[in-house]
Amino acid sequence: MSGIPRRKIYELLGGLEGKAALYVEDLSSGELFTVCADEVHAACSLVKVPILALLLKDAEEGGTRLEEKISIPPEKRVGGTGLICHLEPEAELSWRDVMKLMVIVSDNSATNAVIDLLGIERIDSFFKSIGLTSTELQRKMMDMEAIKAGRNNYTTAADMGRLLKLAATGSLVNRTISDAVIDTMSRQLYTSKLPALLPGVPASASPEEKRSPLPGTVTVANKTGDLPKTEHDVGLFILPGGKKYVVAMLTSQLASEKEGIACIAKVSKAVYDALSQ
Repeated sequence: MSGIPRRKIYELLGGLEGKAALYVEDLSSGELFTVCADEVHAACSLVKVPILALLLKDAEEGGTRLEEKISIPPEKRVGGTGLICHLEPEAELSWRDVMKLMVIVSDNSATNAVIDLLGIERIDSFFKSIGLTSTELQRKMMDMEAIKAGRNNYTTAADMGRLLKLAATGSLVNRTISDAVIDTMSRQLYTSKLPALLPGVPASASPEEKRSPLPGTVTVANKTGDLPKTEHDVGLFILPGGKKYVVAMLTSQLASEKEGIACIAKVSKAVYDALSQ
C-alpha cells in the first residue's frame, strides 16, 4: 500500500504561482502530511461546513425546527453563488432545504439566513468549542463593506482537515450530526477541484452506495470556496473497503485562478492514485 505521495505533491505545489496550504491525512494508517497548514487564509465558503454542524446541533437540542418553512425576502438575498436570489419573492423553504442549499450549491442567501438565526458570536464560539482555533466568522456572505472595514472570515487547512476528521470519526458533536454533515457534503454540485479527476460516486447515489463505493470508484464529500485570486476545496474521501482520507487545500494570491483550480485537482488525483492502491 502506497503512502501519501509527498514528492509528487511538492512538485505540483512548486509549479503553482501563489500561496498554498495543504493538509492530507490517511485516516486508516494515521499518516499525516502538511504544507503551511497553519497559515491563515480567507475562509470564503469553507465556514459553511461548521455552520451546518451547529445548525444540526441546535435542531437536535430542540431549537430550530428543520421542517419549519421560512421566506427569505428580496432585501435579505445576496448574489454570488446560490439559487435563492433567483426565486420568487414569496417562495418558502424549510430550514432543512436552506441547510442543503447552503452547502450543495454554496447558497450565500441561505448562509446569511442561518447566520441571522444562530448569531455570529454563537457560531464563532462553536468553532472554538470543536477545536477550530484559527477559524473566525466576522461577517456575513457578500458583505463587501465589512471586508473594506477589515472584517473577514478566516480559517486554515489544518482546521478544515481536523473538522473533516471529526466528521469521519463520528466526533463532530456526535455520530448523527457527523453523518448528516458528510451526507450533505457528498451531494456537492461544485466538483471542479478535488473531485475533478477522480472516478467519483455520483452525488445522486444512495447513502449505501456512498458508504460502500464500488471497486474503482471513490465517494467524495467536499466543500469549495473562492474569491478573486483565491481557490479552496476540502473533502473527505471514502474508498472501497471503507478506507478514508482527508484533503484540505487552500490557495491564495494566485496569478491564475484557473491554475489554482487545476493544481488542487492534480494534488487530489496524486493522493487518490497513491492511497487507492
